[in-house]
Amino acid sequence: MAVIDKLKALQIKANIIADRTVGLMEVETEVQDGVAILRGEVESEEQKRVAENLARAVDGIIEVRNEIEVVPPSPERAANCEGVDTHLGYGLIEVSMGDTKYSLGGGYEMPGPGIPTTDQFPGEFTDEEIEEEVYDRLANQREVEVDDLEIESTNQIVLLKGSVRTYNDLTRLQNMVLNLSGVIGVISEVAVQEDEIGTPTNPM
Repeated sequence: MAVIDKLKALQIKANIIADRTVGLMEVETEVQDGVAILRGEVESEEQKRVAENLARAVDGIIEVRNEIEVVPPSPERAANCEGVDTHLGYGLIEVSMGDTKYSLGGGYEMPGPGIPTTDQFPGEFTDEEIEEEVYDRLANQREVEVDDLEIESTNQIVLLKGSVRTYNDLTRLQNMVLNLSGVIGVISEVAVQEDEIGTPTNPM
């Protein structure tokens, strides 16, 4: 899967999770050359339609193949869920992927600040927990100067703002955040101040 397609699939998945109508249904997303493919099971035709509309709303999606099956809930499940709000409290991701530079962990990169992505399961952690985890990780490392950084998590995707000294520092920072539990992607708006010399690593 191309990097841009993987990121669009990630955005669709996160926005489905954020929706109160379809959020906790088992919907898997895939994007191939701008074509979104939705699979899984929901409990109503309305949920199937909402998932498709959320996919169509993502910038760059030119077609949606909705292969979701409608499986009505059993009487027991319907009774257990009646009156229970199972929404995760997420909001829609509105960032446009079209003009963003990307990178993936494991050595595959495109130029500039990027979006590493992982296959962690959305919904396991709240954004508050993730922001706390990121701040703790950065406070306890000496590899990269992070005094100028701002952090915000939306749907388990971490937005980084500020500046670092070099592209090596930017790569270290992105990998550091990406490897934290619960982080499924990183959007970087971090500026690079220098070209070659990285931040010295202080001895423990």
